Amino acid sequence: MHELAEAVVLSRSGLARLVDRLEKARYVTRAPCPEDRRGQDAVLTRSEKPP
Repeated sequence: MHELAEAVVLSRSGLARLVDRLEKARYVTRAPCPEDRRGQDAVLTRSEKPP
C-alpha cells in the first residue's frame, strides 16, 4: 500500500484510514502481499456497493 499512498498523495496512515472505510463499505479487501510478508494489498471487490 506504500506505492498506492505515494500515487494518491496521502500519508501511509491516511491511506490506511481510507482503506478501512472502503473495506467497511465492501469496495476493497486486504490481501497479503506476495512479495513482502509485512505488506498488504488493497484488492477491489466489485464495481457496485452490495446491499
